[in-house]
Amino acid sequence: MKMRNEMLKVRLRNIHDNYLSCVIFNNQQKYEEEIREKFEKLTIEQDNLKERLIEYERSKEENDEKIKELSITIEIEKKRNIALLRKLERASRMKNISQDLRDKINVVLTNKSSNEI
Repeated sequence: MKMRNEMLKVRLRNIHDNYLSCVIFNNQQKYEEEIREKFEKLTIEQDNLKERLIEYERSKEENDEKIKELSITIEIEKKRNIALLRKLERASRMKNISQDLRDKINVVLTNKSSNEI
């Protein structure tokens, strides 16, 4: 009887160990699956972020090009304005213009001077 008890204890211990192994294995599988799912989600998110970065870089390049064009246009307009102001200064020195026109020219030239300061 004692021998049989010992054999049952051993079998029970083996069954218990087998059960624990199954539980551990099952938990490990679940854990690995969770890791795979998280990895896939992160990979998708990384790909989306890369695409957004590429779009932002394209947009930045387009905006830089527009800024260059605007800067060139502004420089051209500044040169035109300087030429027009010089004409106005020469015109204001003419004696055959009316006082009203001379006053208007002086207002423009005065504004130019105050803007330059």
